[in-house]
Amino acid sequence: MGGSSSTAVCSVCQAVPTSPCVLSCKHSFCLKCLEEKVGGHKKVILCPVCNSSSEMPAGGVRDLAEGHMMCHVHGEERVIFQCRQCDQVICIRCKLTRHEGHFTQDLSEVAAEGKEKIKKELPRLRACIKNMEQKVMILEEREKFVRDKQRGHGRGHGTRMPGRVTEETQHLIQPAE
Repeated sequence: MGGSSSTAVCSVCQAVPTSPCVLSCKHSFCLKCLEEKVGGHKKVILCPVCNSSSEMPAGGVRDLAEGHMMCHVHGEERVIFQCRQCDQVICIRCKLTRHEGHFTQDLSEVAAEGKEKIKKELPRLRACIKNMEQKVMILEEREKFVRDKQRGHGRGHGTRMPGRVTEETQHLIQPAE
């Protein structure tokens, strides 16, 4: 959300996390790395990078890896709505204050609608890709043909020319006969 570079790689192992966990301080970690650093069942997680505290979710560290995004305004709140008017993902506090009276929708509904749109568009997009691949193949064949023709024309230029002149001459003479 915040677009910080700290969400791109795990702050412990420096790899791109397969199950990313993001703390309220916006530092990202692999689920495995964070579980190793945090250890047992605590109520608060201390960030291994900046030492700031984040509340431990009810489901433990694994809950952090379920793709929950934190609100950029209220860092401790998870975003659970999309404000359709502002086209922003927001938390409950934002909905009640900054977006009061705006049409909002639960993120799970927004995600389901998005999946449906993708399912409907997928066949058309696959057909477009196939069409483009065929066009690329045709262009590559044409390019190869032109290159081969240029190579052949350059080498045999001296020997082919008299034959070509003879052909053209005969072609011009025939209608006159």
